[in-house]
Amino acid sequence: MTDNRNILGTLLQNSALSLVAKLVYQFGNAFLFFLIARRYGSGEAGVYTLASKYYLLSLTFSLWGLDGVLIWRVATDRSLTWRYFFNFSLLRLCLSIITYVAVAVSATGYDLHTARVILWLALAIIPDGISRLIQSIFVTHGYFVYPAIVSLIGSCLRCVLSGFIIWSNGSLEAIAFVQVVTAWIGLLMYIAFSWDILHFQHNRKRWQELVSWDFMLQHLRLSISFALAEIFFTIEGQIDAVILSFYLPQNQVGIYGAAQSLILPISFAFYAYDVALYPLMARLYAHERPYLWTLYQRLFLYTGLIIFPVAITLSTLTQVVVIWVYKEQFISAAVVSQWLIWSVVLQFFNEPNSRLVVIAGYPKVITVILGMSMITNILLNCFLIPRFGILGSAWARLFSTLLFAILNSIFVFDRIVRINPLPIVGKPVLAALVWGAALYFCRPFALGVRLALGGICYLAVIFLTQPVSVRDLRALWRTITSSLRG
Repeated sequence: MTDNRNILGTLLQNSALSLVAKLVYQFGNAFLFFLIARRYGSGEAGVYTLASKYYLLSLTFSLWGLDGVLIWRVATDRSLTWRYFFNFSLLRLCLSIITYVAVAVSATGYDLHTARVILWLALAIIPDGISRLIQSIFVTHGYFVYPAIVSLIGSCLRCVLSGFIIWSNGSLEAIAFVQVVTAWIGLLMYIAFSWDILHFQHNRKRWQELVSWDFMLQHLRLSISFALAEIFFTIEGQIDAVILSFYLPQNQVGIYGAAQSLILPISFAFYAYDVALYPLMARLYAHERPYLWTLYQRLFLYTGLIIFPVAITLSTLTQVVVIWVYKEQFISAAVVSQWLIWSVVLQFFNEPNSRLVVIAGYPKVITVILGMSMITNILLNCFLIPRFGILGSAWARLFSTLLFAILNSIFVFDRIVRINPLPIVGKPVLAALVWGAALYFCRPFALGVRLALGGICYLAVIFLTQPVSVRDLRALWRTITSSLRG
């Protein structure tokens, strides 16, 4: 029988490794955006932001939810690993080619320079798609360290080569080409690791037996719900810059990209949490459901205790960071990022519910909810951007994320488990409101003093309400330290 501390320790350890992988990758992206914005200005930053959005959208279409199906199936039966990998690789290659043709057609609506950057960057979906499959295999087998290594090496190489191009006044097309090359290098590293660690060589004689067109078609249909869910989620997260490019100049798209770069620390922390949580919840739901419900409740509590201080601190520091990192022409990004931060906070609280809906066998439900959220986001963007500019896009994101979280919570409580998370997070919310009030009333003081006074008020409320017992805190501390040592 699984010990609760072991479960939480596994989640913490895998989340930490996933965080490292995402951290170095997103740091590389943020560093490149910073260099482009500083060197070329908000106009070229807007082109790069737009191309990055097209890359993420096209990658999601080419992935077609196959990673989610692989993790779902292989997490409970690892003997199916290579059957899924070989068949899904062929599917992904075909989907990548189809998607790239669609991107090429879409890019004709932009000027030649912007279209070239979009097309070069979109070429990376082919190696990145296969790399994602191998990464999913590592996740299901518990090898979280290898994606972190590949991410570290690939990001460093990408930053060095791209940084040299920017230093020598090279073009954005050359920077996009470098990202394609480093994507292929990353795929080669993934293959090298999988060859030794997952005994790739033992399966090479069975390729013809493993590959099956019937298997592909069956899972292509099965993955429709996963694909639509990921596509809707990605469209909601990336379409804002595309819509902005229709209504506003490219420099405004660049400023919006700067606002998004400011919330990267909290965004990739969410990604790491998501990657580690999904396979763990899938195994617990299948084999040890009572421990899952215990973990489910603690996730809401610990998330509230951690995410509120982080979000409040980041939202308070945005203006200082914009002035320090970017030039004065990006100052309006500070207000936008303050709204975007809280959409990520909602994603943290929603993640256990959205994963439960899928694991419990309701992928179509999550697809419908995501579709409603995506449509709401697009409509609000089209309505608010002409009136409020880039700030309207941030409001649209926050409202659609809130709608998604509310609908998920209602479905989970009604159909899966009758655990109400609101009382669980009530005390952290109260403490966060007190911190926010302290920041507001202490506006005449220096920023450091305001943050310190707010933090003291937050800790005082936590101490008085005691959302976590001393015994649980000691157990959590032992779990964290043992995870770090392990």
